[in-house]
Amino acid sequence: MRQTVFRQTPPKELLERICADLHRPLSSFPCSISKDELEAYQWGDELFELLPYYVPSLLSRFVDSTTGYPTHTSTVLRHLLRAHGYDLVGKEEMTNYVKTLVYQLVPTKHDQPLDSEVVVSFS
Repeated sequence: MRQTVFRQTPPKELLERICADLHRPLSSFPCSISKDELEAYQWGDELFELLPYYVPSLLSRFVDSTTGYPTHTSTVLRHLLRAHGYDLVGKEEMTNYVKTLVYQLVPTKHDQPLDSEVVVSFS
């Protein structure tokens, strides 16, 4: 079982609103977004709706206690995406001798339901 930072899974509508604000609706996945676009994202009410779902002991690692905003937008978005079967994969691209970080938003295959029943027995 995958370890999670959430006490319970946040609603998918929250993820859909954030993706729509980033101009990347879930229906357009897989798609890419640059680090600059992601870091420029202005968290609104979505962040305050997301905070109660975090495990309290882990919250301080991802959200700055003085400002109340995420220390890294990409990490918080990655947590939310993984909770709903998507992932945020980063890769570096070179354009005109300038290195940029581009994130690919993709559905994960390992979170899909199994096609067949799995039986585990202990002898």
